[in-house]
Amino acid sequence: MSDQKHSMNFKFPQSMKKNSRPAPKSEDSEPIEVISWDRSLFQKNHSTPQDNDDSHPEEDKVVDFTEKVNVKKSGNEPFWDDGDRSKGPKLPPKNRKNKIQLSIPWPIVGAVMSAIVVGLGLGIVVFQFFLNDDTAYSEAAIPAQATVYTDVAFPSLHVDVVQGAAFTDMETAEKVVSEIKEKGLPAVLIPGEETQYMFLGVANDQARGTELSVHYGEQGQETYVKTYTVEGGEVSVGGEDAASWYTSANAIYQFLNNVSSQFIVANERGSISEENIAQLNQSVEQLRDSRDRAFSQMNEQARERSLQYADTLFSAVKALNTYHESNENDALYQIQQQLLQMIVQYEDVLTIINEE
Repeated sequence: MSDQKHSMNFKFPQSMKKNSRPAPKSEDSEPIEVISWDRSLFQKNHSTPQDNDDSHPEEDKVVDFTEKVNVKKSGNEPFWDDGDRSKGPKLPPKNRKNKIQLSIPWPIVGAVMSAIVVGLGLGIVVFQFFLNDDTAYSEAAIPAQATVYTDVAFPSLHVDVVQGAAFTDMETAEKVVSEIKEKGLPAVLIPGEETQYMFLGVANDQARGTELSVHYGEQGQETYVKTYTVEGGEVSVGGEDAASWYTSANAIYQFLNNVSSQFIVANERGSISEENIAQLNQSVEQLRDSRDRAFSQMNEQARERSLQYADTLFSAVKALNTYHESNENDALYQIQQQLLQMIVQYEDVLTIINEE
């Protein structure tokens, strides 16, 4: 609406002036007379009040609830299955969680299974070997002959030793060893960094070593058993023959170790068959014939120690032949003495080779 002011004058009849009580209406009452009025408002704008009312909404802003009411009413009607499933509710998918897919390394699995099969096979072979080992102290097995090995390396020597006293003074240690030898018992000093260890016997396992320790304890010696290892190793160029020779010699060493410790612990006469003695002597002769060629590629110091080792081995075999002929126990102690001495000699050989 316009902000301009408009005026209109009226003239009231006399009957309406100064009369507090309204007069009754009559048909002949004087009308109100309009004296003057402003026509401009009605001449410029002939629109209806509804057209000028700003509060009246426009057509595009009118919200029609008719459609929503119809939808609401339709929800209250009974459901009729018309077979149309396109707009039907859907069930949630199964196994929505992400699955972890494992990639199985079949080559590795195959390798592991092969290793297990091979391990079981070797275990069965070794188990059957122990089941079939019926050798008593009266008859000991022996390697058939000196074997030529294709995988050449200096063998490691594993034994269980009977240890006596330990000394820090070399003079005292040598005196005690001499006194024990005078009694006909074996003894040897194993040098350490600061201590000298006295070994009195050697066996092929801890059980046998324990029995041997008890035997020497009855001779007045304080002893205990421990496992001792001389580590072998790979060979340098030209040392293959020497390593192969020592591998064959180690087999004879273990045979002498088994026989001598077993017969000493039994404390009664044991015997070895003529066939085994002949086989042993044949293997030793092969080592004797091949030692010069086997040690030819070694340096002078290592060759000298190896020749000493070979002579000691041959002396131990000679002592076993003596026992076979005479059944004297002193020969068994001589074998033990030679085996202990060979531990020291073999360590010296390997130390010299490793220092090259």
